[in-house]
Amino acid sequence: KDAIVLDFFAGSGTTFEATVHLNKMDGGNRKCILVQKDESTWEEKDGTKVPRKGSQNAYDAGYMSIFDICKARVEKVCENNLQEKDGTKYPCCRFCYIPCTQ
Repeated sequence: KDAIVLDFFAGSGTTFEATVHLNKMDGGNRKCILVQKDESTWEEKDGTKVPRKGSQNAYDAGYMSIFDICKARVEKVCENNLQEKDGTKYPCCRFCYIPCTQ
């Protein structure tokens, strides 16, 4: 219940969501570290941005990178999983983004 979950290929952030839900179910205090390379959902062809293979839906939804998808999911999970203490509601999770360079 006090594990640190490390996901080096975070993708859309499903591991984070599962960790938050598991903590909620059993009262755990697991931490989750996600690592996601900033891979674009588009490529340039003849001077025009076009969706990469398998990225059409994400691109159409406005996500320009896999990181953007993951970030949106993490934020939504935190918004939708509130805890209450002394009459005040607050997110059950905290997150920060640390940019990495190659």
